[in-house]
Amino acid sequence: MRVFNQNHLHEDIRLFIREWVKLLSLNKFKEANSLLDVDSERNFNWNTENLKEVFLDYCWHERMPVINNPDQMDLDNEVITFYEYTDGSGYAVEYDIPLDGEWGDLTAKFSLESEDQRVYRVYLDDIHVM
Repeated sequence: MRVFNQNHLHEDIRLFIREWVKLLSLNKFKEANSLLDVDSERNFNWNTENLKEVFLDYCWHERMPVINNPDQMDLDNEVITFYEYTDGSGYAVEYDIPLDGEWGDLTAKFSLESEDQRVYRVYLDDIHVM
């Protein structure tokens, strides 16, 4: 669970996701995974192996792409999209992951769920090509 400041919610979420991608860029998949919440009710929970597999699949298993630290990229081209749930319980967020020195088409989709509009459970729902 994460506490986000409601006055800067979107920016706090953006910084959280950048930190998650930064850990991936440092090949710290386990640490990146530890930032995410786990729910036994969900159909799928991420681990280091299946997270790495997504990136290998993206390059047809020919090589592991270079995952770039977003803070070292041109942030004018960063793409993050927020979708507020109609019941006010949180957000779906899509973030384009920078790979091989470019902002690409591989997108991480997160769910941020809250009961009190302050503390959020953060789930990685999917990583897919947009």
